[in-house]
Amino acid sequence: MRLTRWTHACVTLERDGRRLVVDPGIWSELQALDGADAVLLTHHHRDHADVARIAASGVPVWAPRGAELGDLPRTVLDPDQHLEVAGFAVTTVGGQHAAVVPSQEVCANLGYVVTAGGESVYHPGDALAVPEQAVATALVPLQGSWLKTVEAITFLRELRADRAVGIHDAMVNDRARAGLNHWLATEGDTEYHWLTPGTTLGEPSRPRVGQLRLVVEADDLDHAVAFYRDTLGLPVELDLAGEHGERVVILDAGRATLELSNPAQVAMIDEVEVGRRVAPPLRLALEVDDAAAATDAAVAAGAELVAPPTRTPWDSLNSRLAAPGGLQLTLFEELGR
Repeated sequence: MRLTRWTHACVTLERDGRRLVVDPGIWSELQALDGADAVLLTHHHRDHADVARIAASGVPVWAPRGAELGDLPRTVLDPDQHLEVAGFAVTTVGGQHAAVVPSQEVCANLGYVVTAGGESVYHPGDALAVPEQAVATALVPLQGSWLKTVEAITFLRELRADRAVGIHDAMVNDRARAGLNHWLATEGDTEYHWLTPGTTLGEPSRPRVGQLRLVVEADDLDHAVAFYRDTLGLPVELDLAGEHGERVVILDAGRATLELSNPAQVAMIDEVEVGRRVAPPLRLALEVDDAAAATDAAVAAGAELVAPPTRTPWDSLNSRLAAPGGLQLTLFEELGR
């Protein structure tokens, strides 16, 4: 069974061409409902049920008895039911939402154990009811007005699932999420995963940004292009000229990463590579096969040598150059590969 996690509490489960969506709320991505054969709602709160979007999709809905979903057509469910939904075996668990504040009436909430092809996934909704049957994959809430971290950890231990995936986290920032993930991973007594929204369990995470492009204004564009294209070997992907003297050349620089450093890190790297503080706020680093040869070629092509190739404590050979386009450039060779 293929499990894809979306923002907050929404997941999609796929098996043999059928697709079941659980809790597509107002914060979950629009594509979560694409190709859906059925929707399961644990309860009616908007972070779990975007009623307007679900209604517009026309996908059949199953929800707890008493869920306040307006005129949304749905099949009503009760606790401890066993049924088939879109080819998936479903068992309902629990019955009530966890308490939030004394003055608020507790609403209906059903957890769902979904089974297909011998695999099972448990989505508890906004409660910590433990199903009688064993589950392979448990979805564990990270944060909520109704939840304490120790309760989430205890819940995870009681489930004894083979693995767990964190959900219900759209109301916390990255620092809080990192802390919660740490405690669930170290204290939950099971294999724990947190998936970037849109990522499928067991498949590599895909960054939301498809390409990192560094845009540089060069007074002498031809010289800059020749340096990066001919000397450093970056092939031209695109070369466009406008009607009024405009021109842009895009070069393929291989794999791109964004390295964010605090001032202490920048100062340390400067000390290792150069011996003094020289880096501007933006520095370009390019990995090469032979740092010494690439540095010599760069200097011959007009770059100014700031520091010769130096072996670093992390086993790389790094040089520093002032390069065309006004860029400070590090050429580095990974020696341990």
